[in-house]
Amino acid sequence: MSEVNIPNFISREKLEALSEEAPREAAPNLGEMFSGSNAIDSAVMRQAMIDAVHDQMEELDGHFKDPMIMKLAIKYATNTLFVWHAKTSESIAETGQHDVAAGWSRDAGILQSINMLIDSIDCGSNDWVAE
Repeated sequence: MSEVNIPNFISREKLEALSEEAPREAAPNLGEMFSGSNAIDSAVMRQAMIDAVHDQMEELDGHFKDPMIMKLAIKYATNTLFVWHAKTSESIAETGQHDVAAGWSRDAGILQSINMLIDSIDCGSNDWVAE
């Protein structure tokens, strides 16, 4: 904690304990922060996304204390990206840009391969995917 004047009736230790126990403010709605007229510099947005993912992964890792949570995060991310790339490929193909669509489709296939490869990596006793 930074140096501040604390009233005599409360100790610094009690204040720090209260600070640790205090409910956190609701997380900002990142979608609203970075869209429309609220849009800000892409470098700032990129850092906000990195920070948000880092915070969420640290929280999950701290809660479960098991490497399986990271494996599941990778599977979730690769599947989400796979679906997005596949849909983007389909949308672009509908416009007749088949060469561009093929690139997006190829990337979808790479993501699908990553998802399958991560299944073969054993993450310990709680890994039901590798079985």
